[in-house]
Amino acid sequence: MLTLFLFSLFMFSIYYFLPQLTYYICVYVKFLLPVKNVEIVKSTFIFKNIYLLSFPGKFPSMYFSKMLAIFSFLSIIVIPSLKIIPKNFSIWIALASFIMLVSALFFVFFSYRFPYTLTDFSELYVKTEIAIWWVLTPFVISFFTVPLPERVLPKVFVVMAILGYGIIFGTVRYFVFLYVLWKFSYIFMAPLFFIFGPLADFLYIVGIYSFYLSHLAIKLSRKKEVWIWA
Repeated sequence: MLTLFLFSLFMFSIYYFLPQLTYYICVYVKFLLPVKNVEIVKSTFIFKNIYLLSFPGKFPSMYFSKMLAIFSFLSIIVIPSLKIIPKNFSIWIALASFIMLVSALFFVFFSYRFPYTLTDFSELYVKTEIAIWWVLTPFVISFFTVPLPERVLPKVFVVMAILGYGIIFGTVRYFVFLYVLWKFSYIFMAPLFFIFGPLADFLYIVGIYSFYLSHLAIKLSRKKEVWIWA
C-alpha cells in the first residue's frame, strides 16, 4: 500500500508542477537556440497550462528535396546488403531512410500542401513527452514494479531515475529537434519524430528497467525461498 501511495503522490506532483516544468524547459532551450524571434507560448493539455516554443520554420528547396530522396532511396538498397553493418542496425537505417524518402518525395511533389508548422511540431513534442513522463513512467512502470519482491525505496528510486533521465534527455532532444528543423527545414520533421521521438523514449525506459531487474534477480538468486515456485 505504501508503494502505491508513493507512486500516486509522484503522479500528482508531476501533474501539479507541469506548468513550471515545461516553462523552465522552454527557457533553457530558448537560451541555447541561435534564433532571435523565439517565443514561449501557452497551451493546454489534460486541463493544465503548459508552455512550448514557437518560431517560424522554413520549407526545403526543390534541389535539396530531390537529393535527399535519391540518397534515401540508395540507402534503402545499399545499406542492408553491407555485411560489415550489423543486421539490426542496418534494418534501423533502412527504416529511417524509408521515412526520409517518403518525406522528401512529399516535398518534391506536394510541398504546398504541407499542413504543419514548427509550432505544431513543438506542441506535439511537448505533449508527447508529458504523456510519457506522467503516464508511462509513473503509472505503467509502477504497475510492473509494485509486485516485485523488493523494498519500497528501490522501487521508487528506479521510477525517479527513469523520470529524471527522461526529463533531461527530452529537454536536450527538444533543443536538437528544433535546431535541426530551423536549420534544415520541415523535411526532417517526420524522421525526427518517428525515429528519434517516442521510440527512443521506449529504449531508455526499457533499458533502465531491465538493468534494475537484472540486479534484482542477482540479489534474489541468493534467497532460495523467493524462487521456490520455480
